[in-house]
Amino acid sequence: MVRELLLRYGYDPQWSGEGPDDDRDLLFVEPGAAILGSKPRKWLVSCKDNSVSGRAVGADAANGVLEQVVHHGAQGFLLVCTTHPTASLVTRLNGLEAGREGSLAVHFWDGVMLERLLTTPRGWAIAQQFMPESAEGWKIFATDAPNRWVAAHRGYYFHLSSRTGGGMEYDLPALDRRIDEIEAVGSKFGIRFRIRAVWHNDTHGHGYVWYVDGYMAQGERLPTECQIEEALADGITREDGQSHSFDLSLSQVSGSDHFDYDHYSAYTRVPRYV
Repeated sequence: MVRELLLRYGYDPQWSGEGPDDDRDLLFVEPGAAILGSKPRKWLVSCKDNSVSGRAVGADAANGVLEQVVHHGAQGFLLVCTTHPTASLVTRLNGLEAGREGSLAVHFWDGVMLERLLTTPRGWAIAQQFMPESAEGWKIFATDAPNRWVAAHRGYYFHLSSRTGGGMEYDLPALDRRIDEIEAVGSKFGIRFRIRAVWHNDTHGHGYVWYVDGYMAQGERLPTECQIEEALADGITREDGQSHSFDLSLSQVSGSDHFDYDHYSAYTRVPRYV
């Protein structure tokens, strides 16, 4: 899971052949800031899963760290744990970093940090892959606005908002049926759809606007927005008594290594209602 997270966040993770304990170790390269010369650092990763017991990770997790770092020629050590490190472990790790006089960086991700990384557009698909039971169903997070939320569902990560209401009053089963329709239309046209936002006109109680991006392979002929809107029954009232309209943005996928279906830039197309 950590390897996939590192890939999603733009690092270069790789497995070592064998570590000092005759087991594979996970390494990744931090490219460094371009403005400072893009000087990379290699990090060694250690993962500790205490999710069943709930116990904190003790100081013995620091045993052999220097030997492992030297063995792999790394300049950083990252501890990832599903609970949290004890105070004594943090003290030992900080001591290792200080004792190397700047040649070793030490950091840790605890369970809270892992949750933050996974509940993002980049990370949510990984959460669903590795923790399908925990990630099943709707996950809705509050924001600092009383009429705006963030939803994670079925591999999508999108904004939910209402026109005036301060309560999260959505017919989620009906929204699920609309997602079924969107995915069926995507299969029909060979388009990969990504939902970015859903706005509810709760003042009059009879309308949703869906903001959706669609992607096709470079060189494929894109259908027109009118064709897709017709297939989606754009603006038609459904069984839930609500009309559902679709604000579409269609594009072709290039071979750029910068491209990601849920890249943060995809969420800068701010819907006029959201």
